[in-house]
Amino acid sequence: MDLKLNILHKMLIWVMAVVLMTVTVNPAIMVRAAEDDSAEQQTDSEQAEQEEEEDEDEEEEASYSARDLKVMSCIIYCEANNQSNAGKIAVGIVVMNRVNSDDFPNTVEGVIRQKSQFSPVRQGKFARELKKYAKGSYDKGVRKTCKEAAIKALEGRDYVKYKGKKIDMSKYLFFSQHLRNAKLRIGGHDFKVKY
Repeated sequence: MDLKLNILHKMLIWVMAVVLMTVTVNPAIMVRAAEDDSAEQQTDSEQAEQEEEEDEDEEEEASYSARDLKVMSCIIYCEANNQSNAGKIAVGIVVMNRVNSDDFPNTVEGVIRQKSQFSPVRQGKFARELKKYAKGSYDKGVRKTCKEAAIKALEGRDYVKYKGKKIDMSKYLFFSQHLRNAKLRIGGHDFKVKY
């Protein structure tokens, strides 16, 4: 009987040693395996993300120019840098609505530079912002949010989400701090379909 207990005892010690080795060694192996899996997944997701960005870049190149992005970003900054994201996008949408209207020039820059339409153009603020854009100032801070709003407008966004509501902006052609009989106000701007 003692021999059987001794053998069982040795087997139990051996099993405990194996379990202990598994607990102490395998976590490192498991961590490395998890890192490898994570790296593979990350590589796959990065590749998918990169392909998506390339597709978006191709769409962007087809739908608007770098110059359009520059002037749109700058006019949004000039007119709405202190407004919410919805207010910034709304300004860009108005510009694009004008581009698509028979009553205004048919280019982004043509609309922005149309005589007596945008006060920052007349006052020189727009020209100063174009220089800042060229120096990379639109890659951070509030100017970056204006550039992001410009991209949305240039890509055809025709609505904004404001105070929990989705607002169709597809017909709005005018905005200002105070517009008589305006039907829509977003932040500090009134918006109108007709002047």
